[in-house]
Amino acid sequence: MGTRDSTGAQCLSWHSSPLERSRREAEQKVLLAEADSQERVLAGRGESQKIMQIGLSEATVLLRRIRSFGDPRLYALQEVADKFSTSQQPLVPERLFVSSSPGADDSRLGSGILGSGILGSGMLGMLLQLLVAEKSGMQPLESTEASPVSELADQMTEKAMASMVATFENQAEK
Repeated sequence: MGTRDSTGAQCLSWHSSPLERSRREAEQKVLLAEADSQERVLAGRGESQKIMQIGLSEATVLLRRIRSFGDPRLYALQEVADKFSTSQQPLVPERLFVSSSPGADDSRLGSGILGSGILGSGMLGMLLQLLVAEKSGMQPLESTEASPVSELADQMTEKAMASMVATFENQAEK
């Protein structure tokens, strides 16, 4: 296995037995595999936390944008209008074929401008309903309790702002 030097300490020689060399190589491979495994676990955790923080940040921004409109339906209507503005599909058909069965009354046009017929459905009907509701003084229903997502968004915003202030102060001191 080894020899002893002049002080009596055991020295390993370069010419150790093949069995010992194989054992050391096996131990080294096990240690490297464990280290590689631990590295992958930590990298995976870090990546998952990064993805979670990005998602929560995007949700926070979206909640704040929706709140800025006052009514979530107005935000949704604005998003739909933006998508329509970049759409390649024509909004108004070039040709329209309307047929009715014999003896049917003209109720498909709706009763009044906001009826349940053609004029009362779709984006135009929704826009008209929102405008009439706003002009008549109706306010959107507000939830009295904050949702858990809203609370989390507020906490994240506070932490992010505190972190930004601390970073700025640290850079100013340097």
